[in-house]
Amino acid sequence: MSTSFDLSPFHMDNKYVITWGKQFNGNKLNFHSLNTNQTKVVEKLCVLQFASKVQLAKILNPGNLRKGKKNVDFLTDKGFLIAHSMTGRENGKFVPFYGLSNPAREHFGLPRFEKVYTIEVLKRLLVFQFYTRFNEIDPTTTVEVFPAPFDACFTIMEQPFRIVALREKTQRDKVYNHIRFMEEQMRTLIVVPDWEDGNKFLDIKDQAHLFRVTTDHNLLKETLSNSFCKIENGEWVPEYIQPFEKQEKVEHEELTLHATE
Repeated sequence: MSTSFDLSPFHMDNKYVITWGKQFNGNKLNFHSLNTNQTKVVEKLCVLQFASKVQLAKILNPGNLRKGKKNVDFLTDKGFLIAHSMTGRENGKFVPFYGLSNPAREHFGLPRFEKVYTIEVLKRLLVFQFYTRFNEIDPTTTVEVFPAPFDACFTIMEQPFRIVALREKTQRDKVYNHIRFMEEQMRTLIVVPDWEDGNKFLDIKDQAHLFRVTTDHNLLKETLSNSFCKIENGEWVPEYIQPFEKQEKVEHEELTLHATE
């Protein structure tokens, strides 16, 4: 399996410095004014905590990124979201990201916002990237909190998957030991910065059918159905997962237009 040398925006080597947005308190928010996708975004942020502007835009207005970004600005202006940002200390890479405002958190019974370490932000953004991709193939995908060392549980097309966004060795070793020695049979999807970071999992044989691994690059750039690898003869082998294939609607829409003309 080849290695990608492009530094992912989720990589710790970007050495980000976070600028936290200013929280405000006491504003009454009109949640009844939100449409379906706006409600979906704020509800998912209750669990996943942070998302980039592009990630949110893709959920708010699928297929129209510009309108989706304006929708993010709308939710921010109305006080539902707070804008934060990360800047690479050496490469200047700039990543705006968002979380719920304190009034929104209060509405959902969550504690007031507290700052977290950069690694936690990156993990949350990666998990939200998983959600963004799965939302494309199944808009009914659900998200739940899941006990450590895992980061979340998604139910996609009625199938539950544990999600792991590995950014450091300690969590990797805990996930490795959990999969190898626990008797659970739950399927797990793991994202690593690059394939070399996942090579420890190649030692797993008896439980290899329970998990699939992808990289930051694949999760960002590749079609989801071609993003994951399985272990075969001690090596990473790409696996086509047909249920993860995004269903294109363009042809159906064109046929409908012709039928009504």
